Amino acid sequence: MAKKQKEFRLHNKPSAFDNAVLSWVAPEAIRHERGRTWKIVMAALAIGLAVGGIVYDAWTFSVAIVAFVLVYYLVNLENPKDVEVKISDVGIKVGSRKYQYGLIKAFWIVYDPPHVKTL
Repeated sequence: MAKKQKEFRLHNKPSAFDNAVLSWVAPEAIRHERGRTWKIVMAALAIGLAVGGIVYDAWTFSVAIVAFVLVYYLVNLENPKDVEVKISDVGIKVGSRKYQYGLIKAFWIVYDPPHVKTL
């Protein structure tokens, strides 16, 4: 058996985290829709900064701006995936990540949206 396959099996082996007291499915991130105005302003800003870097002989700055824009674009091509969140007696499992209660420093729940209340 290949090492990668063995690690995959060990990583996804059922554990006490899978005995959920409460579970739900949620998107892994909130996607903010950007309007046309935002896109035009950001494109003009990025082009201006890149051109400014070239004019002032700061090539690495221009390359960094172009790289940032490219990475931002590529990351935003994908829609956030839905992940299962499980709360069990030993901790919280989000997708395949497991967090033991002893390692959690802060936790809160926001509910009742127009009148935000937190726990």
